[in-house]
Amino acid sequence: MKSITLQDIQRLSFQNQFSVSAADFATKLADPDKNKGRVYYIMAVVAVGAWTLTGQTGNSDPELRPVVYSGTGNTEFHHFRCMQDLTGQTGISEIHGFWANASQY
Repeated sequence: MKSITLQDIQRLSFQNQFSVSAADFATKLADPDKNKGRVYYIMAVVAVGAWTLTGQTGNSDPELRPVVYSGTGNTEFHHFRCMQDLTGQTGISEIHGFWANASQY
């Protein structure tokens, strides 16, 4: 599990924002070495057709941690999706969001 401090969440949404193409997904977001100590907040997905995004949430119940988000076309999340590990994607052209450092416990 990872925890974060919420006092800086607004600042971090500007300071640590990213836009990552599908080609860079594996090296920039799904790399376990870079994921250490980070929580990713997914704000939007750009896709022409159907898409999926897989990963792990920070849910305290281990059975509820694995998650698969899916949709069709461009999607903006009004409540961002929080993921501590991004493991895969299909059909996505770009992923937009921000990250925050988190402590492991």
